[in-house]
Amino acid sequence: MPAHTGYCQDEQQNRRKEQQKEKTKEEIKKTLPSETDARKTCFKAGVEIISNRMMMTRILIVSLSWCVMNMSYFAIVLNNNNLSGNRFVNVSIGGAVEVLAYVIFYVIVDSFGRRKSYMITMTCCAAGIAFTPLAEIWSEHLVVVLSMFGRLTTSIGFAIIYVHHVEFFPTPTRQTVMGICSACGRIGAIIAPFVLNAGENGETVAPCLGMAAVILLSVASNVFLLETRDQPLPQNVEDALKMKGLWPTSFCRGSTGGKSNVMQNSSSSSNVDWVKTDP
Repeated sequence: MPAHTGYCQDEQQNRRKEQQKEKTKEEIKKTLPSETDARKTCFKAGVEIISNRMMMTRILIVSLSWCVMNMSYFAIVLNNNNLSGNRFVNVSIGGAVEVLAYVIFYVIVDSFGRRKSYMITMTCCAAGIAFTPLAEIWSEHLVVVLSMFGRLTTSIGFAIIYVHHVEFFPTPTRQTVMGICSACGRIGAIIAPFVLNAGENGETVAPCLGMAAVILLSVASNVFLLETRDQPLPQNVEDALKMKGLWPTSFCRGSTGGKSNVMQNSSSSSNVDWVKTDP
């Protein structure tokens, strides 16, 4: 066989392979939604969320949590220079505490669930912050311990809300909700220095009690959120509304139009069927 004949056959085979690749690419493009369709889907999902009472309730709750979390974290970090002892040692301990916080996060978030882990962690944080003014009377070292404990709990809480607070929103709007939460978090970060210096003549009772009260308010609001552990992520608003939590049907289930379902037998309150639903 002449050499040029074999070369022509190889060239034809390569050309057929290239044509097959191009054909496969075209088939894949046909199956994927266009950029215009993707934008329409995101816009439609956004409108459905805004017009739905339950979805808006979720956004308000997670926005409050992000604002409170940022305020608490940055207030504790900014107070680092006011602690007794070597400030460089305190900064090093604070960094080690945050590393430990993420290790604890990986352990508890799958053991206890997202919502319960957040509520327990931030309740402990609020208790530690509220106890700080009393600790100042007894020992300066105890104040340092409580400050590091607050940094530990807020770091765990940060990791939890990053995971939890977007898992019950539909996929097309998940990044938008994260942006809203982040913006609310920046507001909390702006408030943090003012909270830190709210006390007169350096007293810490009012700032600590006020911050603890706001944290507990955030914890109480998260009772109405969903537990998303081992649940599939919702792909649209209907899927998000079907996700289940731990509240009575009449109180927390939302319909697509934003209205709650009414129990058929409202007169007999003793026969309420408890199902897993949440806003």
